[in-house]
Amino acid sequence: MNSEIDTTEIHDIMFPCDILHGDDILHGDDEYRELFTHNSKDMPPVPPEDNDDDDEDEEINLIVYPYNPDFSFIKDNNTKNMISSAYNCVMNKQDAWQNIKKFTGESYMFSKDKKINQLMNYIDSMYEGGHSGASIGWTMRQIERIAYIGFDKFKSEWIMINKMKEKEMNNGDN
Repeated sequence: MNSEIDTTEIHDIMFPCDILHGDDILHGDDEYRELFTHNSKDMPPVPPEDNDDDDEDEEINLIVYPYNPDFSFIKDNNTKNMISSAYNCVMNKQDAWQNIKKFTGESYMFSKDKKINQLMNYIDSMYEGGHSGASIGWTMRQIERIAYIGFDKFKSEWIMINKMKEKEMNNGDN
């Protein structure tokens, strides 16, 4: 019995973060994408260990999407209703936050992304009176911002920006 490893067969190991896409495998995390050489009679090799000691110094960025958040910091009722209605729709759709974060298109209105279009149609149907093209696009950008930075940071940025606008308006009146 030959104990040498047969290096004629190369297998691409698929990890849980990998996604099948047609004949290709899209790897969710390139650091785990490895070509392993092994004998087909052997078990697949173990993924490489993460030897990056810098992980201890990395800041954990946990994004929180609370249920039923208070949007009272938005003074304009139409704006508040558009954002809060869309937020609730996104909370009710599985994987919606991730789909928004994965969106790479330049425009929500002219997107060809099926998941984004389904989400936008749902948001539009749940908003009393429906959206115009401009309002749904603008609303999606606000929701996208929440997807990336979380509700609490969105709220504090909104308040800060509006305080700056009020200050500018008050300085212009003098």
